[in-house]
Amino acid sequence: MEPTSPDAARLVAACAADWTADLPGAYLAFGETYAGERMRAATVGWPTRTLEVGHLGFLEDPATVRRELLAVIAAMAPTG
Repeated sequence: MEPTSPDAARLVAACAADWTADLPGAYLAFGETYAGERMRAATVGWPTRTLEVGHLGFLEDPATVRRELLAVIAAMAPTG
């Protein structure tokens, strides 16, 4: 899905341009709305997870969001 306004498009482009494997990061997606951003995160080596919840998933199912957020954060930890 493409950003819905020119301002949103510029923001997404600016943020995505700065994503790098040199910085720690992870991506927890709520559904497929931001699949492109999730793929970009995976491309730079960030752990990603997708929850099949709506935009307000953190309000609808906070326990699941918490569990998945902790899992994606744990996946950021060095394995050395």
